[in-house]
Amino acid sequence: MFRLTTLSIRSLLFLITFIVALPAAGIILYSGIQFRNVMLNDARKETLKFNDRIVSEQQNLVVGAELLMTALAQLPEVKNREVDKVEPILRELRKLNPMYSNIFIADQEGTVWATAVPVKPPFIIADRRYFRNALKNGQLSSGEYVVSRATTKPVFNLAYPVKNEQGTVIGVISVGFVIDQYRQLLERMQMPTGSSYVLIDHQGVVLSRAINPEPYLGKPYPIDDFRKIKDGEEFGTTTRRGIAGDRRIISYRKLRLAGEQTPYMYVTAGIPVDVAVREANRTLIRSMVLLSSFLVLACIGAVLIGKRAIVDRFKLLEDASQRLATGDLQVRISDLVVGGELGRLGKSFDAMAEELARREAERLKAETDRQAFERQLQHTQKLESLGVLAGGIAHDFNNILLAIIGNTDLALMRVNKESPAVENLRRIEQAATRAADLTKQMLAYSGKGRFVVENLDLNILLEEMLHILEVSISKKAVLRLNLTRPLPPVEADATQMHQILMNLVINASEAIGDRSGVIAVTTGSMDCDRSYLKNIWLEEGLEEGHYVYLEIADNGCGMSRETKAKLFDPFFTTKFTGRGLGMAAVLGIVRGHKGAINVYSEPDKGTTFKILLPASGETVDILSGGSHPDAWKGAGKVLLVDDEEVVRGIASEMLHELGFTTITANDGCEALEIFKTTPDIAFIILDLTMPHMDGEQCYHELSKLNPDVRVIISSGYNHQEVTQKFVGKGLAGFIQKPYRLAVLKDSIKQLLAG
Repeated sequence: MFRLTTLSIRSLLFLITFIVALPAAGIILYSGIQFRNVMLNDARKETLKFNDRIVSEQQNLVVGAELLMTALAQLPEVKNREVDKVEPILRELRKLNPMYSNIFIADQEGTVWATAVPVKPPFIIADRRYFRNALKNGQLSSGEYVVSRATTKPVFNLAYPVKNEQGTVIGVISVGFVIDQYRQLLERMQMPTGSSYVLIDHQGVVLSRAINPEPYLGKPYPIDDFRKIKDGEEFGTTTRRGIAGDRRIISYRKLRLAGEQTPYMYVTAGIPVDVAVREANRTLIRSMVLLSSFLVLACIGAVLIGKRAIVDRFKLLEDASQRLATGDLQVRISDLVVGGELGRLGKSFDAMAEELARREAERLKAETDRQAFERQLQHTQKLESLGVLAGGIAHDFNNILLAIIGNTDLALMRVNKESPAVENLRRIEQAATRAADLTKQMLAYSGKGRFVVENLDLNILLEEMLHILEVSISKKAVLRLNLTRPLPPVEADATQMHQILMNLVINASEAIGDRSGVIAVTTGSMDCDRSYLKNIWLEEGLEEGHYVYLEIADNGCGMSRETKAKLFDPFFTTKFTGRGLGMAAVLGIVRGHKGAINVYSEPDKGTTFKILLPASGETVDILSGGSHPDAWKGAGKVLLVDDEEVVRGIASEMLHELGFTTITANDGCEALEIFKTTPDIAFIILDLTMPHMDGEQCYHELSKLNPDVRVIISSGYNHQEVTQKFVGKGLAGFIQKPYRLAVLKDSIKQLLAG
């Protein structure tokens, strides 16, 4: 059977070094896996985002085409089949809309009598799906993959019926789309290398693909994959092989026309898995190589230190003991073994040897009487020496172990700042300032599936969004923040404020276009009386008072009066293929927060959006790592209840640092048993979410045992959400995870002061 006591000191030093390094290796490996998962989740979000953009663009194209065909269908020239008048109109419309491959009109027999692009007659579309459905259903209809007879290129058609005054269908108008337009969108969104999209018609035929499209156009999408998409939900994300055979993260979405049960198109977007996790893999390899290097150095250091500090000195003691055992009473080692416990042991050894020599001299005077006593004394002294020696070696082992642990910690602290191991080792240090995303961005994605209104400092929100805003705008536009400090908080939802800022800043960037320009974001506060509020645009009964304002100004193309008047109308857009809902959404969010918007704009002079939000009377709770510690200490027993061993460990250390004695329990049931049998518990720190018995149930049971029990609830949820569960029930305090030592100390001081 293997025993540690059979190992040499050098082997023990190696073993201790590896044992100490194992947690570090585990942290690096776990962090690498987590980082990889974060990268995969980010890639999934990117594919969904890109998919949504394509869907939005396609829906806008459909809406635009439907409006165009609806307008054409009402023209008397179309109903009367006046070819000479209609075809110039069609040609002009196609010129204004380059995304259309052709616009043409056929009679009810399917013979085309007017076309924007000349086609050699006869031009008959009676066999086309879009024609048959429009003729049959009398409404907007979709087609499938076809090669245009006019342009000889792949197109996708929509059709709309032409009706006479009696409502009878007398013909069909059709618009053909150039379906290779989304490559530019892929470039604008700066998707990762290898990202692609595929458009599929209702039969599973590939309409368009971003990468190397020629071999795939007009060919069937992989049958099994198409069946899963067709039979699946409206949208989804999976990891599988793409049509080119590489493994990808792929999202899909179905597109339908009103009145058609079957989707007329399926959109997929994908990112290669190896591209998504490439940086995570590189970081993990670098971290493991660096850890291995430090481990080798630590082993070498441990061997050298151990040999010089323990092995060599122990060898001297061993040799001296052997010489002493053979009768050499003149052996001395105190000059050779100096310092530390082994040095004191050497002096004890010398004293023992001197005593043995003296007694040996006395033994010669009384050989017979002294022999038995000498043997007994020698035996006793040997046992004492071995005991002191063993204690000294154990103490030095502890010192070496501490040195190894400290050096390993320093080595981990000095790894590359980009390494995920650094984030794990500093997580306790940074926990107070970071609570979604994630993991919540490491999480999803949120939560409880609802918005949370809280007191926000818009300055902090802007600073946190600065990077994503900078990468979202044109490279020729400069983003400047003009922040007023201090700024009163506002009661708002952070996610919706993010949407406002993203919409307005991106609009400002698009207004600047290819020119160099500046986007200025300014914050401040002001008192607004009734006269000011009456003159503000889009004001709806705002109460006078103190308001926080947010201004987004650009020096772009500006807007005319007509454009500004329609700015917040749903589906109104000045973009070629915009969604037309961004500003309507902004207005809805601002109104929902009891605020208002004012817009200042002139053509060629830029635009300024000024958003007013009521200032909150509350303060923003900001955990600060710069607070100065005080010398406050507490005393007494604290029952710490948490199902996470890591939390119990670090919280116990914090409480010990504050002067408390800690008793821990890993769930509510164990906490109740401890509380029943342990007197003089000053207060309890109770986790809210635990198995077997959660914090809320445990608190009720504790209150039954002692109505005056003092409990601080600890949870990752926010204060408002948790304390609502305990309204009127005598909860002594709340502390939100993760928390710093200073926050824990303040909570306890408030508890004890009350």
